Parts: sequence; C-alpha cells; structure tokens
Amino acid sequence: MYLGQVLGVSLKVHYLFLLWLFVSATLGDWVYTAILVFSVCFHELGHILAALNCRVGVEEVVLMPFGSVAKFGRWLGVEPKTEAAIALAGPANSLVLCVVGLLWQSAAWGDALLEVNLLLLTVNLLPILPLDGGRIVRSAIVRRRGLAAGATWGLL
Repeated sequence: MYLGQVLGVSLKVHYLFLLWLFVSATLGDWVYTAILVFSVCFHELGHILAALNCRVGVEEVVLMPFGSVAKFGRWLGVEPKTEAAIALAGPANSLVLCVVGLLWQSAAWGDALLEVNLLLLTVNLLPILPLDGGRIVRSAIVRRRGLAAGATWGLL
C-alpha cells in the first residue's frame, strides 16, 4: 500500500505489516509499538539521507513485519565505499536513538527506545545479506578481493 513520499522516496507498507501492527498494538503496548515503527522509519531515513548524499537514487522504502527494505536506483556492490557508507547510516541512526533512550531511561518510553534500538542495531549488524552488516562485509570483500568475490559472497 502506497503511503506517500518522503524526500522524493516512495514509502509503502506491506499488508502483513498492517496485520502485525494491529496484532502488536492489540496484544502489547501502544507506546512500544509506536516506538518500534518510529525507530524502523528513523533507521531507514539514515539510509535515505546517506544515499542522497552519495548521489544514489532511492526508489522506495517498504515497511514489512520483519523490518523494512530500501530499494536503490542501482546495485551498489560495484561501489564498495558507497555501499558501506549507506549501509552504516541506518545503524548509526539506531545508535543515536539508543543514546537518547539511555539518557531518558527513567521514562517508560526511554526504556522502550533503548531496547528497540539495541535490537535493531544488533540484528542489522549481523554479517548476513541483505542486512546492513552483510552489505558492509561485502563492501570490504570487494575492496580487498575484487567484484567477483564480493558478488558471490553470501550465496554459499
């Protein structure tokens, strides 16, 4: 489902995300659910801003039950520095929200902000494609061993 545009990037929501949001909010805490959605969007905003700064087009961002996916205008595997910079931007934003949560930990939302973003940071930095950590590792392999090694990494 199309929601609109942010910085010229189409923002879409997968229908399963809406189902997850409904179930999560119904069974859980509205504050936690809202913080999770905000945190995932803020994480993706980091990728969008980094891509725009690197002059890489971002076609769309799709929010899904397990996170979100940004679709870029071109494959970044051939540009290892650019791929690493864009991949690191999302976790950097999650780290910023961890610090905010830590500073406001006495408030209920501060604990939730810290917890959600520690989880986002940890999971996204796992060295598995298509996660950010996998993209960072692939960019390092391309820089050291060449495009062929990087293109096949993660397929084994």
